[in-house]
Amino acid sequence: LNLIVYICVGVVVVARWGFDVSDPIMFTPVWATIDQSIKKTLNLLLLIGNLVSYMLDSVPLGRYCQCMLKPNFADTWSAQDCFTYFLCTLPTFLFGLFMSIAVPNLFVLLAFTTALTVPWVTQIYPATLYWKLYVSNRDPALLGNNAPKITGLEQVGIATVFFIGVVSFSVCFAAAIEKVANAEV
Repeated sequence: LNLIVYICVGVVVVARWGFDVSDPIMFTPVWATIDQSIKKTLNLLLLIGNLVSYMLDSVPLGRYCQCMLKPNFADTWSAQDCFTYFLCTLPTFLFGLFMSIAVPNLFVLLAFTTALTVPWVTQIYPATLYWKLYVSNRDPALLGNNAPKITGLEQVGIATVFFIGVVSFSVCFAAAIEKVANAEV
């Protein structure tokens, strides 16, 4: 289903705007030809997508920091716990704030953020966990006695997702470096 969505959206965008649209599209001549209401709708969708992405990235990162810094955190929503959680997540917030100020171009920052998060969170890490849990480990303490058996085709699927994640990371990272190296990009 994801493949169908990406192909359909990609074909429509390429048919409408061409394959060589600059990044970001808001700074191109193509953007000037779009109706104002469509621009506002696309900007709203971009804002919603960025907020969802931020929440999906920041909550697990905040929880990870909280688990590392305060492993016995009570998590009761009391004022004290909220303040403790704030202190646990403050280093990542300050790092993000520093990077947003120190990196001269927002799109360079976005390119590195994409390369260092999206392939890892959506492909590499889940495939690694799935492989460890169902293929190499098969620990009854984790899976119970009714753990599903993984077929050879499913193992190939896990390996394929991992491989695609590594390729995605490599391409995104190379593109991020190209944005730094080449001012015209």
